Amino acid sequence: MNYGKGITEIKNESEENTSKRKIDTFKNVMYFVFYFILFIYISGLYKYIPKSKFAVLHKVKEAVAGENYELVSREYIDDEYPRTIKYVFQSTERNLEFDAYSTYTVRRNASLNFPGDDRLMSVVLVDYETAVRNYYQNGVMELVKASPYVDDYQIDKSWEERYSIYYIFDIDNYNQLQEVISTICQVSKLYEEEQNYHDTEWIKENPLCSLKIAIASLKEDGTKMRKMISEIDITGLEDEKTIVDRINNDYISKMKDGEIPWDPTIPGDAEGD
Repeated sequence: MNYGKGITEIKNESEENTSKRKIDTFKNVMYFVFYFILFIYISGLYKYIPKSKFAVLHKVKEAVAGENYELVSREYIDDEYPRTIKYVFQSTERNLEFDAYSTYTVRRNASLNFPGDDRLMSVVLVDYETAVRNYYQNGVMELVKASPYVDDYQIDKSWEERYSIYYIFDIDNYNQLQEVISTICQVSKLYEEEQNYHDTEWIKENPLCSLKIAIASLKEDGTKMRKMISEIDITGLEDEKTIVDRINNDYISKMKDGEIPWDPTIPGDAEGD
């Protein structure tokens, strides 16, 4: 009896020791993980760790709330550290492809002097808004470039890598203004489709482009001088009458204020608006 009881006690003691060793091992692992994370945070090394796939998908979900999409591919596009990971997404509702990047950026108003400089940050960039504009650009270019009054287009680009395109139309009189307004209304019609995917607030924050109208003249040295008449952000939210009335009123107001020469070709009914 005593011999059998001793075996049982030894067995229980062995199990207790095994359980204790497991607990101690678990504690040691947790301590290591904790101090490793603490070291990464205090040293600032977390800024140089590429954003995870989960972080990229979360950022994309925030940026693309209006339509369904799927991840098509994922690839490294830089051979040297720090590396950039490119994610390609495809809308499942239309022929629209956009990219997201797990990459690095230098803080604004800072220069990267050496690897330990605390100015390089890991970020996720999503070019969805740009892709949406590009989706319509062929139609916009076809309409705008067909106008004999379009003079130039430029790109406004900010440090966050978001940009918008604007076109300038140079006119001389009221009749030419009406032709330009017709072109603007057609461009606005293109962007109405975006209401199928996004609400009014999103569309207002992300206009398709900006269209500007100006009276142009040449200085004595041959350089062009412009007097801006009107500018409209294309959102597809305004109906044709609203656009026509707004631009015509801008034109007439500029003349009444003496900012541009009086145009004798204006119809009487338009002059009285």
